[in-house]
Amino acid sequence: TMQDLTPTELSLEDALRYAIDLHRGNRLDGAETLYRRILEAAPAHADALHFLGVLLHQRGQSVEAIDLINTAIKIVPDHPDCHVNLGNIYAETERFADAIRCYRRVLELRPDSADTYNNIGVTSRLNDQPDVAEVAYLRAIELDPGHVNAHNNMGLLYASRGRLKEAVAYYCQAITLLPTHPDAKRLLGIAYYTMGKTKEAAEVFRQWVESEPGHPIATHMHAACSGMNVPDRAPDNYVEYTFDRFAGSFDTQLQTNLRYRAPEAVAQAFARQLPVADKSLAMLDAGCGTGLTARARADRARAACARRRASITAEQWLARLHCRRCRPRYPARGFSD
Repeated sequence: TMQDLTPTELSLEDALRYAIDLHRGNRLDGAETLYRRILEAAPAHADALHFLGVLLHQRGQSVEAIDLINTAIKIVPDHPDCHVNLGNIYAETERFADAIRCYRRVLELRPDSADTYNNIGVTSRLNDQPDVAEVAYLRAIELDPGHVNAHNNMGLLYASRGRLKEAVAYYCQAITLLPTHPDAKRLLGIAYYTMGKTKEAAEVFRQWVESEPGHPIATHMHAACSGMNVPDRAPDNYVEYTFDRFAGSFDTQLQTNLRYRAPEAVAQAFARQLPVADKSLAMLDAGCGTGLTARARADRARAACARRRASITAEQWLARLHCRRCRPRYPARGFSD
């Protein structure tokens, strides 16, 4: 069994290949065990450090993940995939400037990487730098005219800036490039609706229903725009699908787009009433399930915990708005991505 194997019974490269296979198959316990055994035998094994870092971030241990990948980068400073995944982790943990720095380093190593320009665009938009995002998306499209996500992200950017006609053009191009792309169809329909073109919006959703019968978003949006077959309430499958798609980016949407400031308000109230942070309190964040308040007040608690919402969706890994999600990007030698 895998548990009985050690790096002395397998070559390091065979052990790494096996660990990667486990990782790809989402068998994280086995992959972590094997990565750690490789590192016991070879503490400076850059690939094992790198992939263990990716795995730990997937498990919510981002601080240790960042340390491990930075250690790998010290050993192999010109390994672009290390910088990609480090950038993705920074983006996921909302350290946007650090993420962009990592992506810029990737471009030094891969100057013609359309994916990396797309990542810079996504992260710049999240970092309130829409002009930088626009330049990055345009460069991604210049390098790869068939880059569906760059077109879709450009549409999102223009829609957020009120440039709806231009947004529609990019959504249409994304659909032309990949007719099955669900986000482009949804966003195109919403853009038409926002422009007051309800009939056009309904037609977009009708075509979507025709191509994917029973799709919860397509069915719901077609009913809403056309007035046909309108249910008494949103169907369960629509609610479930929408919630699951949203779960992975909930905290970012709450803090960045909705400007959620409850944790800061609680922190200010604590500072007024308890100016000395003496770590004497045990705290429970029993709010809506984000755990953000518990994290904000950890400096004043000897123990802080939160009622976290259930992890429902498997789509935990965007990069947001189609930024490439942090995942193992395997070495070119001997492995396929």
